[in-house]
Amino acid sequence: MMFLWAMLVGVHCAAIGYKKLIALRILLGFTEGCITPGIMLITSMFYTRTEMGERVGWTFQCNGIAQIISGFIAFGAYHTPTRTPLSLPENHGKVAQWQWFMIIIALLTLAVCIAFAAFFPDSPTKAKFLTQEDKVIAIKRIRVNQAGVETKKWKNYQFIEALRDPKGWIFMLFAILANFVGGIGIQYSLIIKDMGFTVLETTLLNIPSGGIMVITVTFSMWMLHRYPNARGWISVLSYIPSIISVILLITLPDNRVGLLIAFYCIQFGNTPAVVLSLSWITTTTSGHTKKLTQHAMWLIGYSVGQMVAPQWWKNEYKPRNRVPWGIILTSYCCQVVILLFLRWYLNQRNVTRDAGAANATTEEEKEKYSEYGWIEVPINDAAVEGQESPVEDEKHTTSEKKTKRVRVEKRFLDLTDFENLSFRY
Repeated sequence: MMFLWAMLVGVHCAAIGYKKLIALRILLGFTEGCITPGIMLITSMFYTRTEMGERVGWTFQCNGIAQIISGFIAFGAYHTPTRTPLSLPENHGKVAQWQWFMIIIALLTLAVCIAFAAFFPDSPTKAKFLTQEDKVIAIKRIRVNQAGVETKKWKNYQFIEALRDPKGWIFMLFAILANFVGGIGIQYSLIIKDMGFTVLETTLLNIPSGGIMVITVTFSMWMLHRYPNARGWISVLSYIPSIISVILLITLPDNRVGLLIAFYCIQFGNTPAVVLSLSWITTTTSGHTKKLTQHAMWLIGYSVGQMVAPQWWKNEYKPRNRVPWGIILTSYCCQVVILLFLRWYLNQRNVTRDAGAANATTEEEKEKYSEYGWIEVPINDAAVEGQESPVEDEKHTTSEKKTKRVRVEKRFLDLTDFENLSFRY
């Protein structure tokens, strides 16, 4: 998918016209859609719950780093000779400024794709840089996640369970509202330009927001490291500077420096909450298929938010865009309510399970809440009982498989969080 992503970015250079560009953007969305859930799943196979949130944050810091790098690339492309697009006959093969930008980004993406294919493992068992002993240790250390390791089998019942789990829909609703702010990303340069800056100044003024993203995500991950079970509270607190910033953008007089500073400060909130929500799904969901499904639901919400967000950035609201800012302010307040409710809801699940485990009296009830379960393992009659095998049947000869029950930790099985009552959210 990363290879297709690189190719599609490069093909933008040859696409002239709305229809071609919209088709490429749709295809680009298809290739991008699997990247985030893939990273989340692989991260959950290598790191514990606490480590996972930090690693996801470090990964998403790269969005800020990329914004800084792309800002400088755009600035450099702006200084290339002004040309018409490459595909136009009158251009005689000369490359336009925006085409240089696309070519450079495509080549960088291709380089990352090659490095990823060569060195990045999809599970601890396939990590070439680990010895067999290291692989066993890597798998055992994530047992606290109670989520098992990778399985290639798709389980329909886990898919249905994921759809019936209210938690997945709450995360999806959060993703929709959180990406209402996505219209800012799409309109970023235009918003800054409307404040009274030139095109060249606007190109450079895109860069600081990337730096702010890196700083805020770093601080949030530091907070998560100190308070591992406080994802909800950290996310909620991160919205305070964003809410204040939007209020300032609505109420400040026409002072472009003040408006620009308030605009930058928006990055202090929404981004950390989105990053933490991704790791929150991973750490509160068990079962490979269920986890895939709930990540997909989050991404569907993300996509819906991104599609809706640009619709209210209209010319009639310029230059101050008070209506879009009002909508974003409302969405921020709704996100805070959702995060607080989600934290309460998951805590209630833990309280219910703790009470069930404490009140279990019969062996059957205790078994349900135990960290151990039973699996059927085939055994060899000849090896175990000294008898010959296969066994003759009256109708036909078959190798009768006998099994024995083996007690194992549930966290190593591909059980969902509904099936494993020792799982805690």
